[in-house]
Amino acid sequence: MYTARESRSTVAVLNDQLGAARGLLIELLGYRANSLVSRLTQPSRIEWSYERSGQEIDVLICDKKTITFIECKKQQDISGQGARLKEKASVLMRDPGFLRDWGITDNAVIEYTFLTWDSPHMDVVTELQGLGISLRVLGQDCMGLPRRVKDRLKVALDSAPDTI
Repeated sequence: MYTARESRSTVAVLNDQLGAARGLLIELLGYRANSLVSRLTQPSRIEWSYERSGQEIDVLICDKKTITFIECKKQQDISGQGARLKEKASVLMRDPGFLRDWGITDNAVIEYTFLTWDSPHMDVVTELQGLGISLRVLGQDCMGLPRRVKDRLKVALDSAPDTI
């Protein structure tokens, strides 16, 4: 028989696992959305969950002229995380091996994007804009997915409570 403490501990573990799964789903949706766009516009290199120099970038896209660092989040309150994205990108842009591997030149344009499921609070949008970071809300966009898939994503991401 579980005690109240064990039950709370189990619920906390399940909430952590559920949150991690939702985060992964948002990253994969972001990867899919950007890989579709990349194929339509020009040849690009796109990677999901890119790690190097102790940094992890959810989605990284590079073509001949531009490199885009993308952070994917489910939650609406992403305040303060724009500066963190730019810092992670800065670490990578100072790594000569990264620059060489991705073919980045001195005149490359660097772009930053946040992908979220829900629209963040307006003050967060203003904060991101002030940092030169664009925002894409996947819950409003859904990248041309069939209606039944959109509905299932909404159940998983919109109506999912923060705690069980």
